[in-house]
Amino acid sequence: MRRACVVALSASLAFTALPAVAGPGLPFLPQTPGQRQAYHIVHIVQTADGAQTATSDVTIVRRAGTALVIERTGTGGVPNLSVLKTANGGTLALSEDAQGAAADGDLADVLFALNLAIVATRDGDPSGGASWDANLLLASTPRATTTQLLMQPGRLAGTEFDFGGIGQSSLPMPPAPGGIAVTLRVDGHFAGGRVQRIAFFQTRVITVAGVPYVNAGSWSITATGASGR
Repeated sequence: MRRACVVALSASLAFTALPAVAGPGLPFLPQTPGQRQAYHIVHIVQTADGAQTATSDVTIVRRAGTALVIERTGTGGVPNLSVLKTANGGTLALSEDAQGAAADGDLADVLFALNLAIVATRDGDPSGGASWDANLLLASTPRATTTQLLMQPGRLAGTEFDFGGIGQSSLPMPPAPGGIAVTLRVDGHFAGGRVQRIAFFQTRVITVAGVPYVNAGSWSITATGASGR
């Protein structure tokens, strides 16, 4: 295992301490049938060969009820469509008609990032007047550990505000002696009645025989355009 250099990502939000309450939610996905929302997603992960970056551009279209469609560009520019449904807590999952896409690793990564954003914002207050709690997964693996963040709004300007929070968890590392300390930070921006951007920064400190090794990764999601009702 080699040491990985980590560039510190300093938090720039000036938060106001407010009580945590359940809010009506910050709109992130398209809200009405026929509405389309495009997203630019960037995933950076630290590897033994340095930081690796992957980007995705997707569009989500709201159908009737809880059904949605995610559009991506396939080979040769051909549209690649997968039907989604909303699961518990509003998170996205493949519908029964799209199970053939379950082995698509790129789609799985995109859905994991979108679900992080959904969970982080679903109890938010669109007025920016109160904080809220969010329990976020630290990995996309089954039975992955979650960490709780107190999400707080800051820099209010009318109905436009930044929001974010920081959470920490400690994980065992059997069978070797040591452990893993994980810090997850969220930064976002709300404007125009919807979440315009949100980013997740994760730092892992792995201690083996008293020696710490550090790596970091991030997801960032930017809403790039909307159309429809």
